[in-house]
Amino acid sequence: MRKPFYILFIGLFIGAYSFGQTAELDSLYDLQTVSSSVREKVRLTVLISEKSLTDEDALHQLKVAKKIATGQPKDVQVDVIDAFASYHYRKLEYDQAIAQKIEAVEARRSLDNRADLADALYRLAQYQRAGYQLDEAVLSYREAGKYYDQLDNPSRQINCLNGLGVIHKDLGDYTQALPLYHQAYNLAVRYGLDKKRASTAINIGVLLKKEEDYDGALEQYRLAEEINLEDKNYYGLANVYNNIGNVFRLQEKYDLALKNYQLAILNRRKSGKTNSLSYTFNNISLVYKQKGDVQKAIEYLKKSEAEKIENKDFETLSSTYLNFSEVYLENGDDKNFVKYATLAEDYALEYDHAEIFRFVRINYSKFAAANGNYEEAYLYLQHVYDELDTLDKESQKVLTSVLQAQFDDQQSKSLISTLSKTNAELDARTTELEEKEASSNVLIMILGFVTLFLVISALLLFFKQRAYARQTKQMNLVNEQLRTTMISKEEKETLLKEVHHRVKNNLQIIKSLIRLQGNDKMDERTQIMLLDFENRVSSMALVHESMYKSGDLAVIDINNYYNDLINDLIDAYSLDIVIEKDISIQIGRNVGIDTLVPLGLLTNEIISNSLKHAFAGKMNGTIKVVLSENGDSKELLIGDDGVGFDIHGVRENEQTLGLELINALVEQLDGEYEFINDGGSYFRIKFDGE
Repeated sequence: MRKPFYILFIGLFIGAYSFGQTAELDSLYDLQTVSSSVREKVRLTVLISEKSLTDEDALHQLKVAKKIATGQPKDVQVDVIDAFASYHYRKLEYDQAIAQKIEAVEARRSLDNRADLADALYRLAQYQRAGYQLDEAVLSYREAGKYYDQLDNPSRQINCLNGLGVIHKDLGDYTQALPLYHQAYNLAVRYGLDKKRASTAINIGVLLKKEEDYDGALEQYRLAEEINLEDKNYYGLANVYNNIGNVFRLQEKYDLALKNYQLAILNRRKSGKTNSLSYTFNNISLVYKQKGDVQKAIEYLKKSEAEKIENKDFETLSSTYLNFSEVYLENGDDKNFVKYATLAEDYALEYDHAEIFRFVRINYSKFAAANGNYEEAYLYLQHVYDELDTLDKESQKVLTSVLQAQFDDQQSKSLISTLSKTNAELDARTTELEEKEASSNVLIMILGFVTLFLVISALLLFFKQRAYARQTKQMNLVNEQLRTTMISKEEKETLLKEVHHRVKNNLQIIKSLIRLQGNDKMDERTQIMLLDFENRVSSMALVHESMYKSGDLAVIDINNYYNDLINDLIDAYSLDIVIEKDISIQIGRNVGIDTLVPLGLLTNEIISNSLKHAFAGKMNGTIKVVLSENGDSKELLIGDDGVGFDIHGVRENEQTLGLELINALVEQLDGEYEFINDGGSYFRIKFDGE
């Protein structure tokens, strides 16, 4: 008996709701009919559109409003434009919504109402963010925030700051996001805006969680919890407990995670806003997946899927299907993996979810690797690197786990072979490596192989670049040949830029392979050696990155290159002291690749040594680089103002790889060097080169 009664009750409720909505619409129609003011008729027609039961009715009413507003003052017409923008936004038609909102913003600039203009800019920023026009959204948030500051509207100003912070967070630029969040939080404290203070604290916590500062994240979440408890803000509490659960899940404290997720569900239902329960269901599923309880993981994913479909939240279904695919992938259910990975991919493409799409490709790479299809696995990863020059920490973890599985397998040589094939455009062949006797340290052997591969690849590219440079100089003499072969200079430059881009991406992948080998169980010497290898690869990758970004493939902006290289090295060693840079480039901005690669590697070796040894016991230090020229001769002075060291003793007793590389690289430049141990340690390298 209960079931029919329940169904009847639901039916009556829905009927009552529909009746109430219909009654409200009837009232609006009545008011529209008797209204004598055109402005009021437009306002009422827009309201009818917003309350309409179907999209067709809503659009029809907007067209009616537009017709009524024709010929009326600009402020009346712009309200209709705003209404069209809102309609398209509700329908997830972001391009149309943004276009309409831009039109509205431009119209409001000529009206003497800064508050309306600020609101329009703020709404535009939200639309642009939803449509992944992030650069444009940043500009809109900043302009809106400026007006809110002038209007003394701290609440909306905080919204703008948080919006900017979220954009920078999503882009992985945490150093930009955190100050924005703190600025928003301080404003909330100053004006006693508790709800804003709580929401901003959550934003700060999310950022700290991404940086793996779990204690700091929990501190922020507890602060938000306290504020929301005082205000009895159940919706806010649901967000807090969901985020606390995420931290405990990452810490593998599963019981605490599940407890907080249940609190999130309870408070979400108390708030009456249950349309986002799916996020918590997804998170609970992740807990059970990590615990190895596949049945429970799938059970909660099905709850998430059902809740999203019920609420017509199709835009975020891609994340649920991605989680489905990962559960099945980890449990070897190939059929269901392919099914849900395809669904995740389809929805990600439909709603332009680039991050979800990248994770789908990474999972396809895992799937291919698990089935021994290493070339296919690599190609999926190559697509990921082609789309992004860098990955955020979470994506990097997933990516490196795939590489680890491939690298640890006996068929890792297949991956190396695939890497070499990617550079086939260079029209060269790699040198056969003679097998060496087994070493007691297998890791060093593998890294040595990778390093030799890199050197060979780099040399091949040098030869190609030199050939290209000679061809460019003789272009006037071979125009007929070029016309015969139908290959233009521009086409060659495009091809060569693509080669540089792919070589750079390959070097980035090899860098990840090297990073994979590091773990806490290794002795300090081995860890340092791995970091040295990684930095050598980075210096070469940076050259190729500079080449494909350069307007002239024959030369590179050396000033920018040196700044980027030294910044990367300082970040890599993470010293607890202040490092100043003293960089002086006096040879003009541009240098050829065959000179810059050995210069970059020299710089890497010398500065790496400085960062490892020079500043022990000091609070600060300076890295100095001076590149000058005198006629055809050039000079590189590079070093530090640290404690200094005895290079002659090193030469006699250790013959380190670093010094061997320095000698080899100076020789490659046809140069010579001297060591200066005066107020620090410096190398003075004299060489010829373009």
